Amino acid sequence: MKNIFTFFIIVSFLYACTPKENPLPNRPPNAFSVMQTLKSDGKTVVLNWTKAQDPVGDVVTYTVILKDTLSKGKTDTTFTITTLDFNTSKDGKVIAKNSKGLTTETIFTAKTKFPIYINFSDANFEKYLVTQKIDKDGLVNGRMDVDNAKGVLEMVIPSSGIKSLAGIEIFTDLTKLDCDFNLLTVLDLSKNINLISLDCDHNYITVLDLSKNVNLTYLDLYHNSLTTVDLSKNVNLNYLDCSDNSGLTILDLSKNDKLVYLDCSNTPIRILDVSKNVGLTEMNCSNNKFTTLDVSKNLAVNYLDCSQNSFTTLDVSKNLKLIALNCAFAQIAGLDVTKNTSLTYLDCSFNRLLNLDISKNLVLEDFDCTVNPIKTVCVVDIAKSTANKKWIKDDFSKYITCK
Repeated sequence: MKNIFTFFIIVSFLYACTPKENPLPNRPPNAFSVMQTLKSDGKTVVLNWTKAQDPVGDVVTYTVILKDTLSKGKTDTTFTITTLDFNTSKDGKVIAKNSKGLTTETIFTAKTKFPIYINFSDANFEKYLVTQKIDKDGLVNGRMDVDNAKGVLEMVIPSSGIKSLAGIEIFTDLTKLDCDFNLLTVLDLSKNINLISLDCDHNYITVLDLSKNVNLTYLDLYHNSLTTVDLSKNVNLNYLDCSDNSGLTILDLSKNDKLVYLDCSNTPIRILDVSKNVGLTEMNCSNNKFTTLDVSKNLAVNYLDCSQNSFTTLDVSKNLKLIALNCAFAQIAGLDVTKNTSLTYLDCSFNRLLNLDISKNLVLEDFDCTVNPIKTVCVVDIAKSTANKKWIKDDFSKYITCK
């Protein structure tokens, strides 16, 4: 009995001396990282951070501090700062805290954009940019952040009283510019190399360098003050209107073999060579100073207005697709349209024609041969021709049927 008692005493002593496992000490959340992203406005900073894991799985909340506390007790891992100005760099921190009040913090630096401004000399131009929400500060203050110009593909600014488009050079993505009916005397588009369409009619432009705008397909220069225009680099042009430029005496189209539409009317051009422009379908060269006009290579042309010129002959025998021909107010003594069987419109008034045969022009709707010394006009049916109110001739000219 004594031995048993002694045994229990020894066991109890040994158990009391056995070291016990220590509980986990209180520890803060693990380290975490903070990333920031600057939004397109240049002033909004978005913070995102990795989760700060607690060693014992405790709930972790976050506090965002940037000088002042911006948010407290957050359980998600993102926060957007919207209170910063441009050109700002401020240190802040995100604090992770568990339920025991233990914290871990990570420092970040919130940086906003340092804007680069372009100055505008014309308030009406900037007013357009503000109205279209391109100038994002919303103020007509003579300047704009150049980043606002990115991605602007089109400007349509007619009748806005604009005297200068200085500043347009930063819009390098621009593909279309319509600035007609303004007060422009100068237009520098040398930096707008992506332009495809330019409409600047009804201005006062005297010089225009388009050598860098090689992608142009549409060009409207109507009613300006140009004395010359070099289109040798604009090989992709398919539409050209340079009419009503009273000082334009020369027009070289030898490099523009993709032209489909040409209007060079109301200019003092004396020579026009369209032999390389075989794709032309519409051509208006009225009221110029031509003494000759060769359209023998322009087989695709269906509309031709060459009225109010000084040439004495006009050969359209190769232009079998002609639908409309206006050659009025010239000096033409002979005109053969017997091969132009698709003609629906013919005005050859005010010339020197002695006779005319339209018996092959069976779809002709509008016809004027007045003020010519024509004695006879060959037709298919005299009675129908006489009754047609849209066919006009002088009283002394007679309709006859020709063999």
